[in-house]
Amino acid sequence: MEPLFKRPDEATIQDLLTGSKEGWSTDAEGRRVRSVLDPARLTAHFRKIGAEWNRLRNGPSVHREVVLPLIWLALAERGWVIDRQDAEDAWDLASLTPLRTGGGASNDPF
Repeated sequence: MEPLFKRPDEATIQDLLTGSKEGWSTDAEGRRVRSVLDPARLTAHFRKIGAEWNRLRNGPSVHREVVLPLIWLALAERGWVIDRQDAEDAWDLASLTPLRTGGGASNDPF
């Protein structure tokens, strides 16, 4: 019998940045255009990697003022459009509402 709650596989920022080039889409005229990244998706990812103000849970210290602009730039280079403030807010929200470590089938802290 499978457990009710399975801890997600460890995530890295590469999980968000790689894959099927999700940040790009094709418009009606066949041109590649950038896609808007939902801040909720970024918040969920930051929770998964363990964002905690100026550190990653069980990981290195990070300076939020340095890492967030780099993440924003990396997302933009891969085709995602997200407001810088939305990226900062996603990190802060993930820090305030970390991923639960047990019980229940949902990772939603609300």
